Amino acid sequence: MKVFVWRSLAVLATAALLLLAPEAKANPLRYPKRAVNGVLVDLSPLFRWWTNHMGDRPLVAWVHVTGTIVGTNSLGWTVRGTADRRSDAPSDSESKVSDAFILKSPPLADRAKFEQLLAQRAELEAKLKGDKDQETELSSEKKHVHRNRALSNQLSQNIDQAKTSESDVQNQIKALDQELEPYGFKPTGGEDQFKYKVDCFALDLNQEKLGVRVYDHGGFSSYGRP
Repeated sequence: MKVFVWRSLAVLATAALLLLAPEAKANPLRYPKRAVNGVLVDLSPLFRWWTNHMGDRPLVAWVHVTGTIVGTNSLGWTVRGTADRRSDAPSDSESKVSDAFILKSPPLADRAKFEQLLAQRAELEAKLKGDKDQETELSSEKKHVHRNRALSNQLSQNIDQAKTSESDVQNQIKALDQELEPYGFKPTGGEDQFKYKVDCFALDLNQEKLGVRVYDHGGFSSYGRP
């Protein structure tokens, strides 16, 4: 009975920690140099302001947009999420525009990099599982050959090699997780963490396409290539 109670408390404690844990967020302060309709824009002043919100907000037409990609179109991505309103908009307007919007000239290379890192991580996870399975199998085999010293010693060496490989792969996964952090990836964040998150500044064009609001991320040139 006591064991059951302790296990129940442990489950509740774990659930509470998951609820209280901060949600993984991507980093919008990426690629300050953009090109929109042939015009070069430096978002560095906005990035600096974003870190402390001190003084007047520069580049008021560039708003913070977040969400997940739900489709593509001739302009770029259709995103379901939220977009901040321009700071120079009327005070009675909504602070955020929720629902779907179009992100023109989206950071395709950014998403491709995210997918590439995830693919590398999946390969390492598969290798880690293989190493752990091998260690378990070797350890089980060793229990039945303790009278054969030579074979036992060889199995011990193989187990050590498997453990070394596990440690090396775990370190590689940790390094990849650090590279994935700017995209909002969190190892314990569930399946949603394996989806690319739109989190950036985009130019509010004050335009719509088929009733959907359009924002322009801006492209990269030699002036602002990531």
